Amino acid sequence: MSLLAKRLADTPVLLADGATGTNLFEMGLMSGDAPELWNEQHPGRIAALHRSFVDAGADIILTNSFGGNARRLMLHAAQGRTHALNRIAAEIAREEADRAGRPVVVAGSVGPTGDLFTPLGPLTEAEAVEVFVEQIEGLKAGGADVIWIETMSAPEEMRAAALAAARVGMPYTLTASFDTAGRTMMGLQPGALAAFAAALGPAPLAFGSNCGVGAADLVLSVLGMSAAGPHLPIIAKANAGIPTVRGDRTDYSGTPALMADYARLAIDAGARIVGGCCGSRPAHVAAMRRAVDGHRPGERPDLARIVAELGALVSPPPDEATAARSARRQAAQADPVPGSGPVARRRGKAPRAAVQTIEPIAARLENKWSPVEILSAEQLERIVDAGHAVLEDAGIEIRGQKARDIFRRHGALVDDESQMVRIGRDIVAACLSHAPERFVLHARNPARHLHVGGNVVNFGPVSGAPHITDLERGRRYGDMEAFRDILKVLGGVGTQHWQGGVLVEPVDVPVPLRQLEMYRAHITMSDLVWAARGVGGVNAEDAIAMSAIEHRCTVEDLALRPTLMTVTNVNSPRRVDEEILDNIIAMATHGQCVVITPFTLMGAMAPVTLAGALVQQTAEALAIVALTQMVRPGAPVVMGAFTSNVDMKTGSPAFGTPEFVNATLAACQIARRLKVPIRTSAPNASPVVDAQSTYETGFSLWASIMGHSNLITHTAGWLEGGLSASLEKIIVDAEMLRGWAEMLKPVDFSDDDLGIEAIKGIAPGGHFFGSPHTIARYEKAFYRPILSDWTNFENWTDAGARNATTRASEMWKTLRDAYVPPPLDADIAEELDAYVARRREELGFGG
Repeated sequence: MSLLAKRLADTPVLLADGATGTNLFEMGLMSGDAPELWNEQHPGRIAALHRSFVDAGADIILTNSFGGNARRLMLHAAQGRTHALNRIAAEIAREEADRAGRPVVVAGSVGPTGDLFTPLGPLTEAEAVEVFVEQIEGLKAGGADVIWIETMSAPEEMRAAALAAARVGMPYTLTASFDTAGRTMMGLQPGALAAFAAALGPAPLAFGSNCGVGAADLVLSVLGMSAAGPHLPIIAKANAGIPTVRGDRTDYSGTPALMADYARLAIDAGARIVGGCCGSRPAHVAAMRRAVDGHRPGERPDLARIVAELGALVSPPPDEATAARSARRQAAQADPVPGSGPVARRRGKAPRAAVQTIEPIAARLENKWSPVEILSAEQLERIVDAGHAVLEDAGIEIRGQKARDIFRRHGALVDDESQMVRIGRDIVAACLSHAPERFVLHARNPARHLHVGGNVVNFGPVSGAPHITDLERGRRYGDMEAFRDILKVLGGVGTQHWQGGVLVEPVDVPVPLRQLEMYRAHITMSDLVWAARGVGGVNAEDAIAMSAIEHRCTVEDLALRPTLMTVTNVNSPRRVDEEILDNIIAMATHGQCVVITPFTLMGAMAPVTLAGALVQQTAEALAIVALTQMVRPGAPVVMGAFTSNVDMKTGSPAFGTPEFVNATLAACQIARRLKVPIRTSAPNASPVVDAQSTYETGFSLWASIMGHSNLITHTAGWLEGGLSASLEKIIVDAEMLRGWAEMLKPVDFSDDDLGIEAIKGIAPGGHFFGSPHTIARYEKAFYRPILSDWTNFENWTDAGARNATTRASEMWKTLRDAYVPPPLDADIAEELDAYVARRREELGFGG
């Protein structure tokens, strides 16, 4: 009997170690280097890592051989040393295990080859077996007790590794990474893995899940495996929270305390072996050791408990209702009978594809550049420390009894007479530990889910404007027609990742009903994530109820799969009104995203200095971030930044200024320090669509993107300091946003892209217009603008000498008239209408 089998027989729960790569990077490993080469180059560092995990209490340590197969080592011209590198890896771990003074299992780590299997890729299953045999023979020679096959995705590769272990005569375990909506990248579900593992011959000693996207998601996969009724022990080896990439460094959100909570939940979910994966350090393993040793069996956790203790799921599996809805939609679209399906429900309009002329930008833009940081490490800490000092010593005015009671229950000092609340930094820190660094808001169209956090950049439109303006009709109060026109034009240009909230105030609708008509327009005219009005608990409750109708789920279900955000403000300086607090509490209670944004104009609502304004902004934001986590730990929350300056001659707000740029960059840096997502804006102060409106928006947008903002509001249509929403400005902004989206795309540098043969084929002084290299690519070689005019002066004059604003005026009208909303099932539309009718009756507007 192998050592692992013996330990499983006599010990209820075993503890595996933590991350290899994360810790080696901290020891000096560089991105792109092969960790396995360190077995020869730096054996002392590898031994020290194993020793740290043994000292932390690990029962199982994994060898430094995850990528030690010939297919992976080939990338470093080291495939000829496969056996030796794996043998040394096992020998180093064996020595540290043997000196522990207690039984410690040496697990020979075997990761994927990195190749796809035929017919999708070059590798056959038989070839993969040979690749794994070579690696496993080295691990066996070095003294490994068991082969630890991990982070697998494809059943073919799992089977190949298992067959290789059997051929070498080694017991093995098997774990997969469920990182794609509750499945592996190749589509395998947790329950299916249980059946697959049990059917292997010989079967693994244990099987389970590792890595993936977060601790909450991994525990959910354990539930799926244990529900399948396996007869094998289950492994749970989760990442330490959610990763955030900062240049060459990747940080993980999970604290040791969170990983201790994860260990307890994983055990109650059915795991017999728990441990850490990416991001987990010895401190995390030590915390899990204490959790394992002190754990008393509890009830099997449900999803609500998992999310409450570990935070929101990052990549949740689609629920049965979503799958059924998708199937119905596919069947309807394939139905050849006239008058059926979603196209017919569009009141006879042409299918969307027939009029869609502008491709939307990528649904998920990753910022590939390092963030611009203007604060030194000392300055950053002083601002955060000063923000805490403001909350501790001066406090914030909380003008709602319900909110004050929540703060009081969590240890804040509350004076009901003055309504002042003072919050200690220890309380804020405890709340921040629950706030997720990354989360997903779910759109009706799964392809347009809103990923918030990390290096993902999202664009959102103008919001909150009282006026609508265009070249023909001028500036006027907003109405529902204008609200719908904005939605149509935004849908036509395809530059938004969410569709905003109050795009323009529809003053033709009575105030008590206004949110109902806006929400109905959002749902029926687009399939992106939308935002609730940020003031009033009733506005939030209506949004939650109507979103549940849109997503065919209960209000309770939304808490587990959030769909909404609310963008709301602090009444700077240091005051939050009751209606705003009611909105925040309602959204957080239901697990929806709160984007809290202090409105700190330097010299008016905040100190005249940048540093002072940042301190106040940080203090105000921290208070409300803490409140959301007091209401519901793990609820998605975003720190907002809207610090700019005023014109000291007139008192008018100014945007896109050097001060605004610096404040935005600094705010993004502060949010990274606090490990919460950040919202910024792309505003301008110009009264018309002109050069000023463009360069001020351009400066604001540059600061937001280069600061690594996650949500950038007001990127389309903002004018006049937010007093107007401009239809022409939507088009001008769309050109900038599409250009940024193009710049953010990865750049290819393949051999073919280098074009060496093409360069050789053109004589000196020649041109490449007729080169085969050009002919094969010219149609899609470069970014194509939707608004810019690149013709010469004569042709431009002959075409009417129209400037960009005039061309934008023509374009928005074309897009508005051609727009066809995405399909919406008739029963959803009917239920929305019924809800609005019922609410009108309740609010006294029936009949």
